[in-house]
Amino acid sequence: MGSPPPTIQWFKRNQRITENESFEDNNLITGSLSLAKVSSRLVINYVLPRHQDIYRCVAESGSKVISAASKLIVTNKEGREMNLTQLINAKILGAHHLPRVTFWASTYMDVIGNDVILPCKFVGNPKPLVIWIDPYSKVIESDGEKYSVSQDGELKIRSISWSDMGPYTCVVENSAGEDSVETFLYPMQESTK
Repeated sequence: MGSPPPTIQWFKRNQRITENESFEDNNLITGSLSLAKVSSRLVINYVLPRHQDIYRCVAESGSKVISAASKLIVTNKEGREMNLTQLINAKILGAHHLPRVTFWASTYMDVIGNDVILPCKFVGNPKPLVIWIDPYSKVIESDGEKYSVSQDGELKIRSISWSDMGPYTCVVENSAGEDSVETFLYPMQESTK
């Protein structure tokens, strides 16, 4: 959790394996007091022995950095020496797999009147379709005025108000299945000093 909302990256040992996942366009709002609790997960489809290693998640907000490490142990040693052709023939590479949301905010707070961007980054093959559902259980349509959904899953809500408060659900789906996450948006009154 942080203000500004944290960015997150995953590393295998010291090698970065994901891009810097963040709220990319929020810097357009100057003087914004946004606070978010973000979540990220690293998805490894078809775990092979070569994936056994130490993985580290690094979150950064302003000048603060925090990290957590996990050791992945693979007990099945089959597949260690598979070459590209063998991986394709075993239907490991290029296979259809479930969509998974990899980066989202479970809670997002910002000042009434500001534009906000709720992230919903994902993986999946074939590329998943993204659907956002508002607090009233209605599918959000990109209207260009109040709401817009980007190709990478972000929901932009313009000029938030009290009536925008509540849980927003991001659903990603493809022919292999679906995944969903929820973000609770809390519009705040701007403090007067």
